[in-house]
Amino acid sequence: MSLSRAVASALGQCLVSHQKHQRREGRTKEVVRKKTSFLFSSADGKIKKKRTMERKSDRISTGASSSSSFEPVIVDIGDGTNDNNDLSKGGGRGGGKGGGGSWFGGSNKKKEDDDDDNDDYSDRFNGLFKFLLLALLFRQAVISALDKLHEPSYDDANNTEENDGDQQQQRKRREKKKTSACAIVIPALNEEENIELLLVQIHALRPQPSEVVVAVGDSTDNSAKVAEKYGAKVVRGKRGRSRQMNAGVHALSTHPKNVLFLHADTIPFPDILNVVDETMRDAKAIVGGFISLITTDKKTYWAMSYHNVFKSDFYTAILYPKRYVLGLKLLFGDQGIFCRLNDFEAVDGYDETLPIMEDADLCIRMQKYGCSKKKSTTSCVRLVDRVITTSGRRIESMGGNLKSTLVHFLIGGAWGIFKVKGDGLLWLYERFYGWNERGEKSKQEKKKRRK
Repeated sequence: MSLSRAVASALGQCLVSHQKHQRREGRTKEVVRKKTSFLFSSADGKIKKKRTMERKSDRISTGASSSSSFEPVIVDIGDGTNDNNDLSKGGGRGGGKGGGGSWFGGSNKKKEDDDDDNDDYSDRFNGLFKFLLLALLFRQAVISALDKLHEPSYDDANNTEENDGDQQQQRKRREKKKTSACAIVIPALNEEENIELLLVQIHALRPQPSEVVVAVGDSTDNSAKVAEKYGAKVVRGKRGRSRQMNAGVHALSTHPKNVLFLHADTIPFPDILNVVDETMRDAKAIVGGFISLITTDKKTYWAMSYHNVFKSDFYTAILYPKRYVLGLKLLFGDQGIFCRLNDFEAVDGYDETLPIMEDADLCIRMQKYGCSKKKSTTSCVRLVDRVITTSGRRIESMGGNLKSTLVHFLIGGAWGIFKVKGDGLLWLYERFYGWNERGEKSKQEKKKRRK
């Protein structure tokens, strides 16, 4: 007798525990559904409706006479009292017509609908995940295929072991050279606080650049004095990054083979000039740049840094698919753009009508020049797998990662999709890039008025 009671008690506890587990699982699915509902469209409601109709037809075909799909579980413990029989009379735990089901919770219609909803959203989420995974795999396959097409081509290349040894010796001699065949041009506008750190780093480069030119535009601070202090040639003129970089190139007196453009708040790695010279030995290379890591004193903007790398391929593939296959990538100034001096002069340098996006515009024109004038099937913009650091102060001034990304999307879309140039692009530049400066000026004016 006691054994049968113990068995019945254990069975009841197991059933109750199972019911609690089902309720907990249902709540978890509901939370996941609400959190991920924005990923899915309402059009998929047709699936839910179809499943509901199938379930109703199944119920009609089975001819169920009650709302419960399971008969109550009756356990006879053999003591003559058998309280569990009350389950079949509707007065126990969810039994009979009024109880709503067995210890398993019966076949609650609302619960079944919720389960169907959860299954629908799970299927959609799995479908989205599979799509993203396939997109990444496809992207990797395309890049691998293009890598073979864009494989470097060197004029002195030879497959013999003898020539391989000669090339290694030549590479070692180039690395030991005290002066590179590359000059550095730095556009700077009121950058006395940042340019000194860059010039100190340039003095530590091995090999040294053939020449350093700092184009200060119409700066009103001590940028020119700081540059002269470290032996750089200073060029004055109108402000505007395109104008300043063109003026810096025109001021070069050593006639270098290659030119590297560095922003005043960018810090290069020690052997950057060797990497530039070695990259430009490739006959297919027309322009190059590096991976920029955006940092401040307090944090590193990892998401924005990855976005810079991602957009070099992704944006190009969307805006210029044919050119992308032929080797085009869109690079930007904080990536340390470099090229051959002769090629730069052949396309007349930077477009001085562009206050922004001048770097991407240069990449497009030089890639076209490389394919047409040099009669080459491919002319490649190289993204070198080396890291330079650049300041994240502009991101902070725009309000962080999200706002700055939206601003870049807006300006890049206006330039790339709607072909906005000149005054229109200048208005966007001043509206979004200058908002922090205007805000600070207005605050200062308000303080003066109060005083």
